[in-house]
Amino acid sequence: MLKIAHRGASGYEEENSMASLLKAIELNADVVEADVQLTKDGIPVIRHDKLLDRTTNTQGYTWDYTWEHYLKNVRLRNGEPVCSLDEFCETISRHKQILYLDLKTFGAESVVLETCLNHLSEDRFIIGSFDYKSIVHVKKLDPRIRTVLIVEGNPINAEDMIQNALCDILALGFDSIDPEVVKIAQGMGKKVFTWTVNHPLEIARAKSMKVDGITSDFVDRL
Repeated sequence: MLKIAHRGASGYEEENSMASLLKAIELNADVVEADVQLTKDGIPVIRHDKLLDRTTNTQGYTWDYTWEHYLKNVRLRNGEPVCSLDEFCETISRHKQILYLDLKTFGAESVVLETCLNHLSEDRFIIGSFDYKSIVHVKKLDPRIRTVLIVEGNPINAEDMIQNALCDILALGFDSIDPEVVKIAQGMGKKVFTWTVNHPLEIARAKSMKVDGITSDFVDRL
């Protein structure tokens, strides 16, 4: 079972920050999950929210500002600058962890893939999205890349979703995970992840379903 650090070690450090990435590495995560969006000038950055208000000193949408503006003016709650995907990939390339990217911007597939491959071999990262069209596009750009269809809700038709998305991994929200769906996906030769699992009782339940990876803010609990 893979131990997946949610937005880095976000239970201990600011989510999607360099500090959270380094903490996840320190805690020996197998996989570090992070979110990606594009700036106004098309630079991929490590961001979850569309709006900047919750986690930075700035208001507005992530795509409202250029990368130069981010470098000069925008800071996360821990004082760090917003991290570029390029920096994230360069850092993780010096360690053993796999990078798991959740695409939050439509049309970012090509630049995200190019940035990752500048630093990492194709087996060192996976790309996921709630939008099956995004991960289908990734597969068309490079069939070697492992892709993740992220799903929340129940019931779902796992077989149809997997076939439509051409995905390698199905990531199911823990609050709606169904053991039968896990069995169906694994029976099709796919891996199953679940997210976001923090409480010890929920961790035990996830393990009892024999999922292939658990995503947690507290990766050291897994």
